[in-house]
Amino acid sequence: LELEYGCMVGANAYLTPGPKDATMTSARGGGVDGCQGFAPHYDDIEAFVLQLEGRKQWRVYPPPTASDELARVSSRDYKPDEVEGWGTDPTVDAILEPGDVLYMPRGWVHQAHTVPSEGHSLHLTVSAYQGWSWADLLELILPEALESAASSGTSSSLREGLPRDFLSYMGAVHAEAG
Repeated sequence: LELEYGCMVGANAYLTPGPKDATMTSARGGGVDGCQGFAPHYDDIEAFVLQLEGRKQWRVYPPPTASDELARVSSRDYKPDEVEGWGTDPTVDAILEPGDVLYMPRGWVHQAHTVPSEGHSLHLTVSAYQGWSWADLLELILPEALESAASSGTSSSLREGLPRDFLSYMGAVHAEAG
């Protein structure tokens, strides 16, 4: 997969006990919806969920804000009432069965729980594109490029002193409103 995607790929297996095996938790804050491993959250990865055993209900919501779209870091855990307070219905509300695959882009909030009257659930999450954005690349290469240019023996222009009073005419504060 790493050769196909051209980036690092990871995989995690998640076993969620069924109602007979664990204390039930509510995924939505009211009533018993099944056993849940994680609170609602979003990840900093492109995730492919492959359902292997049992059944699991997934709810997937759009990113809470525009800056969460294509997130570069994972979110904190959200409380169920926070998710309900967004006033957004899930984009995906589906029960995965063995053999089903669900794709979740970075920044999309998701929560999952076992189907109440059934047993455990086992799924594999295959992850890609963690730390693999243009911003990640530029954060890595720009400091090295700047250091190389500043220490160049062929040009000293980046080592010259800044112009006198340059702050009085540089920056957004001096931009024309438009």
